[in-house]
Amino acid sequence: MLIGYGLSKALQKVVEKYGGKNIKAPLTAKNAKKNAETVVISIESRVTKEVLAKMPRLKKIITASTGIDHIDVEECKKRNIEVCNCPTYSANAVAELAIALALCGLRNIPAMVRKAKNLEYGFHLSAEGRELRGQRCAVFGTGNIGGKIAKKLLCLGATVLAFSRTPKKELIEKGVKYVDLEKALKCDLAFIALPHTRATHHFFNKERLGKMKRGAAIVNISRGELIEGRALLEKIDKFLFVASDVVEGEAALWLGKKPSETTLKLINHPKFIITPHIGASTEEAKKNLIKEVEKALNQ
Repeated sequence: MLIGYGLSKALQKVVEKYGGKNIKAPLTAKNAKKNAETVVISIESRVTKEVLAKMPRLKKIITASTGIDHIDVEECKKRNIEVCNCPTYSANAVAELAIALALCGLRNIPAMVRKAKNLEYGFHLSAEGRELRGQRCAVFGTGNIGGKIAKKLLCLGATVLAFSRTPKKELIEKGVKYVDLEKALKCDLAFIALPHTRATHHFFNKERLGKMKRGAAIVNISRGELIEGRALLEKIDKFLFVASDVVEGEAALWLGKKPSETTLKLINHPKFIITPHIGASTEEAKKNLIKEVEKALNQ
């Protein structure tokens, strides 16, 4: 039996097309169906051991997302449950947002919008920004999304370094230089595109944030948990800005719960630019997602 949990209307139609039924809420232990063989979920669902224990017939999980950190993958392996994600559907959309957030921070767009609305015009504004061209940028993680970020940065005239487990020949040929972690942390502008795993949880901790130079900036389009919130709050004043499409503990916000005090302080900090996880929110990505979910259903 095929069941969709907490999906958009477009993906609900896909599930129905393949003879399945939809449950409006994200997957939880309370609404887990014991006769489900395949489920299609979004990142709002949390597939834990408890959830899997209530779905003894489950053979495949299709998540309408790139990341799979909301799924207990190890437990799925033990139960021989196939986990399918949609790795490329939003790569360009997220990469474009990363560049947009970088430009937003470099040109201090949020403050400039407020000044324009207050009719604060004048030559005193002429030196309130920096150009992306010539910046020494480091891309942490050069998978589908990180690779596209690197290419776009090169086109904009930035110097691009990369820190990744697997160097890409294509990127090297275009001018990306792979370096060790110490050199990557000395960049002007860090783009975080690493997947969230046990190994990368709080990858940017107090020590690593401390090694970054004063006046540098960070753009995070991966997961909020890649940065240790308390450490960032402690050191944020040293940065030019930190721009992020994600925030640590974001799952609580999806469930309508109150975020942690640290998260609230970060969101309201003047150097923290935040968007509400809109990296994949484009019409093009939406169409790509449908194709990738259907491909997974046909496998």
